[in-house]
Amino acid sequence: MFIKFWRIEIVKKISVPKKVKLKKVSRIGTGITGFDKFDKLIGNGFESESINLVVGGSGSGKSIFSLQFLLEGVRKGGAYSLCDF
Repeated sequence: MFIKFWRIEIVKKISVPKKVKLKKVSRIGTGITGFDKFDKLIGNGFESESINLVVGGSGSGKSIFSLQFLLEGVRKGGAYSLCDF
């Protein structure tokens, strides 16, 4: 089942066969003050060891968000990289 919003389609529910065991994925919160609701929205943070694409219009704060997330991760002892273009 899909949720259609404007030109975007989102998968609402995926059925998984019972024999398949799903691996529990650890999550990394943004660590940014005031972004608790955003962390909950994306399932309590980004998946660890994942690649994430931040998309938005010019001036929407993509680079600032990404740099803040990277800075908070480095403060906690993590290793991160950022590709901005």
